[in-house]
Amino acid sequence: WGGAPFVPPGWDRWFAKENADESTAYYDYEVVDQGIVRHYGDAPSNYATDVLGAYCLAGLWVAGTAELILVLKPRLNPWWQGRAHRRRRQARL
Repeated sequence: WGGAPFVPPGWDRWFAKENADESTAYYDYEVVDQGIVRHYGDAPSNYATDVLGAYCLAGLWVAGTAELILVLKPRLNPWWQGRAHRRRRQARL
């Protein structure tokens, strides 16, 4: 992060992920959640795209009718699937 974890001025809620390198893009990464660093490991439930998506959906429910600015910009490789997604796809075949 290049400094201490923080919540930018003007944000009521802050959940951010930074890829240290390609090896932490989807598993074994850290996020800053309201200024607190949280680690996500390599379990299928920690697949970054799923974690970020679930967090966004939860934020939409909490916001209700209040104003909301949501920025989700994951860098995705279209050929990459998380282990849980691969298993579900293989089970359907």
